[in-house]
Amino acid sequence: MMSLPSISAIRSALLIYAGRVPLRLTAYVAATLLILFLVSYFFLAPLGFPKGALIEVPEDASFGEVALLLEERDIVSSSFWLRVFARLSGSDREIHAGRYLFEHPQNVFSVLGRLARGDHGLPSVRVTFPEGTSVQEMGTHLAGILAGFDETVWNEQTTAYEGYLFPDTYDFYKDATIEEVVKRMRDNFDERTKDFQAEIGEKGLELDDVITMASLIEKEANTEEGRHIVSGILRSRIEVGVALQVDAVFPYIRGNPDHVPNGDDPELESPYNTYLNKGLPPGPITNPGLDAIDAALHPTETDYFYYLTGNDGEMYYAESFEEHKENREKYLD
Repeated sequence: MMSLPSISAIRSALLIYAGRVPLRLTAYVAATLLILFLVSYFFLAPLGFPKGALIEVPEDASFGEVALLLEERDIVSSSFWLRVFARLSGSDREIHAGRYLFEHPQNVFSVLGRLARGDHGLPSVRVTFPEGTSVQEMGTHLAGILAGFDETVWNEQTTAYEGYLFPDTYDFYKDATIEEVVKRMRDNFDERTKDFQAEIGEKGLELDDVITMASLIEKEANTEEGRHIVSGILRSRIEVGVALQVDAVFPYIRGNPDHVPNGDDPELESPYNTYLNKGLPPGPITNPGLDAIDAALHPTETDYFYYLTGNDGEMYYAESFEEHKENREKYLD
């Protein structure tokens, strides 16, 4: 890599040539040295460029602060010129926060471009969370993908966000922190559900009630039509003061997503037990998708008061308990 000519070296060279060669040649040499200086200053990375450096650009840092940080870490030679080029290009208003990996030396223009594009240079992984994935299930999945991920800490910090970590496909940096993952998923929830949230406000409903209902619907019904019908049935049961008797709460209560509800479950002491407690449980039991949220907001009114999913995967409805028992005998027993 070409080293940076010092000002004294340039001055000495000019004096020597000025005394020995014609003025035109002296000017040529001076121009050449100046070009070399500018090239090494602006187009080459500093001699002490720390290969493999990981630089954290704070969320609320000004561009001036970021420029000084990069100069101190030998990523750029001059914070002043980085600010000048950023101002001229308008990039000083577009930088992206986060960690940046500098595996190889880069000049000031390349560094500025990365900041403006949010090109962090970090390896990323793609993660897909299907609708109805619980916080606990998300943590188990992330533990096998993200570097240094602590599943226990995840469960401790995210229980309160059940229902609000939007199920979707994400690209996370391999070393993403729990806070970064949660923020990304929460922001996505707010963005994807903003129309629903506006409607919820207009109807005078509580967001948590709607998301809690949606989480039940997500686990209880497997078709779009079924979700809306189940939503109507659950709303009717709440209105007349009958326990919801939703079996989907039991894997959540037991902390085991693979738990198959059995005859002992209805006696479990838990505020989430919809057999012992009337109305909605205290909060969501999973993270519902948009279809389930839509169904929670727009229930289909029917005369049905019972439902079940048969061994064949189909949903069967009943208006009376006797009819419901017949459906159990036909499609479950």
